[in-house]
Amino acid sequence: MPQVIHASHGTMLISSRAYAPNDIILSIDVAVGISPTPDRYSVQIGVGTHVLPPRDLPRDAPPYWRYLNHACNPSGRWVGLELRARRAIAEGDELTFNYLTTEWEMNEPFHCRCGTCGGRRIAGFRHATVEDRHSVDAELASHIRELWAKHGLTQPAHATAAAHLR
Repeated sequence: MPQVIHASHGTMLISSRAYAPNDIILSIDVAVGISPTPDRYSVQIGVGTHVLPPRDLPRDAPPYWRYLNHACNPSGRWVGLELRARRAIAEGDELTFNYLTTEWEMNEPFHCRCGTCGGRRIAGFRHATVEDRHSVDAELASHIRELWAKHGLTQPAHATAAAHLR
């Protein structure tokens, strides 16, 4: 099981073992709670569908996905309801994912602290720059791709091909 760490800059989830690329790190159990709107700890899993952790959980208790921080170059990526390793992950590495790949609109936008982007504003894919949208295109959740097309935002030509490979 991953380890929850509380630091001065926030809470983070740390790997308790090594993972090879594409290994399953953890999964979302949709039985925990579904909402049509996002909240601070939700993960969007469909158009208008956000999975929420139960309220009043003990500190550091599962579901562990509620402790996943955003990173522009993350260690993990969502494939359906599974967080998979994007690259080799060592024991002790922080487990992260890029919120732009699953979240259309954030309930609480923030400035990124991943250290690789210069502190860009993360407010959800809908509000991302064209450059940021294209940088995450290959790892977008299907609901974000659907919303991207629905709202008439420009998609690169390879987007349709990438969706069929998932």
